[in-house]
Amino acid sequence: MTEQQKIILHIEDTETDAEIVKRALQKHMKHAYRVERAKSMAEAESILRTVSNIDLILLDLGLPDTNDRMDTFQRLESAKKRAIPTIVLTSVNDRDLAVDMIGNGAGDYVRKSRIGQDPEALCDAIDFAWCREHNMSDLEKQKQRALSEKDDVIHWMGGGYSCM
Repeated sequence: MTEQQKIILHIEDTETDAEIVKRALQKHMKHAYRVERAKSMAEAESILRTVSNIDLILLDLGLPDTNDRMDTFQRLESAKKRAIPTIVLTSVNDRDLAVDMIGNGAGDYVRKSRIGQDPEALCDAIDFAWCREHNMSDLEKQKQRALSEKDDVIHWMGGGYSCM
């Protein structure tokens, strides 16, 4: 069985940073993938409207068409039609910002300088985000099954059973 190709939306306006990420993925990514790149938030919003099967987003917080870091993240969250794991990539070394981003739904926060020093760190963050997404999906399915079974029991207890 062949592995299904994952689609990564990389939102980055700086060519050098985009190239560093590209090289890290090419060298260390263990999954089949394809990258869609947006150089601005407007371009990212357009891609999110037209490409429905994006599996993960790599987000630079310093985009030319956003007001600040939180605005960048909030605009992205508003543009998503469904839950898509997002890894924040930034050159800012600010632990409080990282905690805020994670608290607001980011899957991870990776400093760009770390990618240059340890390219596997980015691929690990991507793998971990996909694992978390898979686990959350499984939990949601289990929850729905349990609710359905509960409804069946309540229906049966209320006399709504049939003999075949």
